[in-house]
Amino acid sequence: MKNMLKCENCKVEYPNHLVSSFRTNKKVLNVCGICALELGNIIHGINRLKFDGLMAESLRLQAIEFREKIQKEKEIENVKP
Repeated sequence: MKNMLKCENCKVEYPNHLVSSFRTNKKVLNVCGICALELGNIIHGINRLKFDGLMAESLRLQAIEFREKIQKEKEIENVKP
């Protein structure tokens, strides 16, 4: 698949539109929506399960769907004789 970017946190390759810049106090990381929520929770000392913003939450859900899809594809490849 073309136009892919690797999340700097989980190291999974996603379509470009599912990876965004995430600024910490030390650097800027390119991360998926899943990792953006996790990192935001760590930085702010909170435990959100989803984003409040519609666009951010939509991108997080799309990243989850994409990750599940590639995991299923890998499982199928491992089952093939």
